[in-house]
Amino acid sequence: MNELPTAGTGSSPFLLSEGRSVSQRIAELGTLRKYRPGEFVYRQGESSSYFHRVVSGRVRIFMSNPDGSERVLSYAEPEASFGECGCFDGIPRYASSVAVEPSEVLAISRGSVLAAAQNDPEILLEIARRLAHKQRVLSLHIATDGLPVRARVALLFNHLLDAYGEIEPDKSVRLSVRHRIDDLALLIGVTRVTMSRELSHFVSEGILLKVGRDIVIVDPAAIRTLASEYLM
Repeated sequence: MNELPTAGTGSSPFLLSEGRSVSQRIAELGTLRKYRPGEFVYRQGESSSYFHRVVSGRVRIFMSNPDGSERVLSYAEPEASFGECGCFDGIPRYASSVAVEPSEVLAISRGSVLAAAQNDPEILLEIARRLAHKQRVLSLHIATDGLPVRARVALLFNHLLDAYGEIEPDKSVRLSVRHRIDDLALLIGVTRVTMSRELSHFVSEGILLKVGRDIVIVDPAAIRTLASEYLM
């Protein structure tokens, strides 16, 4: 895959990823578990002394609102960890996580991390970095909620372009991972109808193209320009 030029966004707030050095030492503390699509890794409101790391597959992290609606916070993909907050602060989890495809996930206990950290203090520094990153993800969601819908959609596709973009011969960019309209809507806190309408606007403007279930960004520069006004 060709490398895409970026707009200085860094990693997407909608995706969780980690480095490989200390992360691998942490991963070696875990126990492998397998999940079917739709199976919960953990549920909002539960208490646990474990956090998790994706080995294969994909996990959706989301919050359930009192009215029954959901807000997707992020997706955890291979080598990404999730659930650290509930593991280390001892407070019931503020979000749920569910496998969206067949997934292998490591369960890593708080006790094993603290024991290993006695001889490897870098482990605690890595855990602190991850907790700070999760706080940043939540902050970005709060900030995004105050933006017009068009701006939210532009920012979303700017991040997806960096994360999943594959350059086509005509210089358009096809997203290698398919996302349902419902999932895209939940990532930026809008309804499916609103997301469909905004996608139609982007298509009519020649910025995006829907080919079956695939989304092709016909004009990546236009997405970059729109997103650059709101980049955080």
